[in-house]
Amino acid sequence: MAGLRLFSSQSLATRLIVPMVIIVVVAVGGVMTWLVRQQRQQVIDEQVSRLRTVATQMNIARDYMASVQSRDYANPDFVPIVVAMRTGAKYAETAGDGLVVRTPSDKPRNPKNTADPWELKQLARFKADPNLPEVYEITKVDNTQVLRYAMPVRVTEDCLVCHGFPVGEKDRFGYAKEGYQVGDIRALYSLYIPTAVTDQLYRNNLIQLYGVGLLVILLIIAAVILLTRSNISRPLGAITAQLREINQGRGDLSRRLQFQGADEVGTLACEFNQFVDNLASMVSSLNDVAAHVASISSEVAQASTQTGMATQEVALNIEQLAQRIADLTDQVLASKDEVRNLADTAGQVADNARQAARAASQSAASARHGEEALKDAVGGMQEINRTVNEAAATVNELGERSKEIGQILEMIQNFAAETKLLALNAAIEAARAGDAGRGFSVVAEEVRKLAEESSRAAARIADMVSQIQNDTCAAAAAMGQGTEKTNEGLKLIAQARAALQEIVAAAQETDLQIQAISQAAGRLAASNQQVAQTMQEVSQAAEEISTRATNISAAAEEQTAAVEEISASANSLASDAETLNTMVQRFQSG
Repeated sequence: MAGLRLFSSQSLATRLIVPMVIIVVVAVGGVMTWLVRQQRQQVIDEQVSRLRTVATQMNIARDYMASVQSRDYANPDFVPIVVAMRTGAKYAETAGDGLVVRTPSDKPRNPKNTADPWELKQLARFKADPNLPEVYEITKVDNTQVLRYAMPVRVTEDCLVCHGFPVGEKDRFGYAKEGYQVGDIRALYSLYIPTAVTDQLYRNNLIQLYGVGLLVILLIIAAVILLTRSNISRPLGAITAQLREINQGRGDLSRRLQFQGADEVGTLACEFNQFVDNLASMVSSLNDVAAHVASISSEVAQASTQTGMATQEVALNIEQLAQRIADLTDQVLASKDEVRNLADTAGQVADNARQAARAASQSAASARHGEEALKDAVGGMQEINRTVNEAAATVNELGERSKEIGQILEMIQNFAAETKLLALNAAIEAARAGDAGRGFSVVAEEVRKLAEESSRAAARIADMVSQIQNDTCAAAAAMGQGTEKTNEGLKLIAQARAALQEIVAAAQETDLQIQAISQAAGRLAASNQQVAQTMQEVSQAAEEISTRATNISAAAEEQTAAVEEISASANSLASDAETLNTMVQRFQSG
């Protein structure tokens, strides 16, 4: 941030030139970097092409030797692959830049041609990919960075003389044949050269490229600086000097910028002159407005003072009115509570009267029902009296019949005693008759037993009849008492019926009076309820008026404060108008 503020405080020319220089340096630097990378790859490609050429020449020499001589190879120095190896070695010897040419194999006949690890790796790659023509790579040999190149050496027809079949058979040079076939990879053309050579070429090209790039950057920077100063810095400097004269000339708006040109700077000068013309016109208008504002602000201040006094008086009257309304509201609230209590009491009286009316109606109805019940009771008692009389007559008749039964039982007992006596006599006579009277004796015994049982039965019946006679006498006595009680009950029921008739009449009269009281109490409760509702409405209206009066009082106070603020603002406006008038008078518009 500090660096940005420092850059912002620099001149316009500096702020234009510095970014342009940075852009140019970055652009040229990027182009130079790309060119350097291309140049380095170009140097590597050139060295690879050189190594490819050597390997190709070795292969050409090998094929040529195979084509110009017979295949008995009497002289080992003319074996095609040997010629190729010596051709490569001769080229490396004459190059003098550290070039190494080898023909290694994974099955060498000469231990010097044993493949190293890198060469074994490439042999495996060529065998795995028959279409791979060559490989190259930057690597290290004995801690020296080198560019290595390899091309496969494939078996041809002339190679089978020494390396074909049968396997193990000695060739003319005493080596065992390996069993290769045409197209098999027998060895490599392996070449490498120290990268110091390519690095030196790269550094030379790099120096040339950077020299040219630096020259281009310097030329572009110089052109940018010259163009910026001639087209921007100098015209803007002239405009700044003229503006400084206007600013330091005590607001002289009659001065204009003297600059001619069709570019952006000329347009800026023209627009600024137009701006000064408009500013001079505005200053002249502001001078008149300032005087007018000063006059109006003085009048507003006076009016605000008078309005404030009137508003304060209105606020005081409204506060007094609000206090009176509040007192009236308290009185109405107190009366409202009393009327509400009276309404509640009247409502309770009406409810009690209605309940009493219902009770009186129920009493009259009960009395009427009691009268009807007594009427039915009189009929029932008369019927009971008649029934009791009939039962008494029946009981008396039963007593008479019981006496007759007693007489009959007495005759039966006498008859049984005589029968018993006769049976005893018969038994005696049968005993006298002996065997002939034995049957008769049995009959006489049975008759005696029957007479005894008849006597006992008659005795039990006599006891029962005696008990019935006693009960009948008691029932007759009870019937007599019941008849008397029934007659007395009839008299009492007649008296109760007369009393109930009087009660029914009184209850009906009471019911009518209570109904009249209930209706009057209901009307009173309704009137009291209406009065209570009216008092409630009056209370709410009084509270609303009191609230509004309070709000009006608060609004009056706020209005007073606002008027005071307006008065203060008017005074401040008057002061500002005087200040504006003083400032405007500093400018000279003509």
